[in-house]
Amino acid sequence: EAAIFPSSGTQYLELDDPALTSPSGDFAFALWVEVQANTNGGIILGAHEGDVAFPDSAYFLYYDGVFWIWNINNFGTTVEIEDETLGWHLIACQYTSSGQLLQLSLDGAAFVSLAAPPSSPSSGSYPFRIGAAGDGGGALRNAKIDDVRFWTRLLDSTDLALLWNDGNGDI
Repeated sequence: EAAIFPSSGTQYLELDDPALTSPSGDFAFALWVEVQANTNGGIILGAHEGDVAFPDSAYFLYYDGVFWIWNINNFGTTVEIEDETLGWHLIACQYTSSGQLLQLSLDGAAFVSLAAPPSSPSSGSYPFRIGAAGDGGGALRNAKIDDVRFWTRLLDSTDLALLWNDGNGDI
């Protein structure tokens, strides 16, 4: 059953795991997000505090109604994919520490990459949340999130193909 994030924007899931709040080395995550006609922009997941305009973050994935945005270290580096298609989408994000790349994939397509600053995501006491920022603000509204997965390795094209499975997922 997918997690439903209603229009009130008050629901989220918080996990207290240092591997998520202060990642070191390569890491990746993938999840399914349903975009509806009335989906407002918001934080999908990340280790993040503060509002979207003035965040204090290690990293986060954000949807603004037009762009999927994968961010590291307070908007210092972002990679974006434009897509306003309604329905379920597979989103995969990863950080390549050795090559210092942010990579973002939408619906099983090849990763879009952007060079990141020569540093790992900020470490700190950022809460890791699915569906809202660390302060509960910036919440994703009128959307569903399902099948969130994390890795301490990088994903490749085979992983993306298996996760995507022609839009059917791998479950």
